[in-house]
Amino acid sequence: MTGDIVWPEDRLPGIDEVAKRVCDEFKVAAEDLAGHGRAVGKVKALAVELCCRCSRTSQREVAKRFGYGSESSVGKARQLARVVLAEDTGLARRVARIVNRCQVDKF
Repeated sequence: MTGDIVWPEDRLPGIDEVAKRVCDEFKVAAEDLAGHGRAVGKVKALAVELCCRCSRTSQREVAKRFGYGSESSVGKARQLARVVLAEDTGLARRVARIVNRCQVDKF
């Protein structure tokens, strides 16, 4: 229709883009994030939290991407990430850098 205003969409990074940022920051392979959590447990939990927070991806989609059986596992990983971030300020700064890059770059 003529005369309608088309507002620009707020472009957010996709789940794969956020996961790549986490892999780059923490020097882990993307395949490791989809595997069993013990090998890269804290990093996987942080990746899950950042994908939910920065990409507006549903917990169901995040569960599929990271090899979880259900969304409740994603919720548990997010809880672990919050605990880890509260205890480790250095790690929290690294995560803040990733969040800032996601917001600034808008991919």
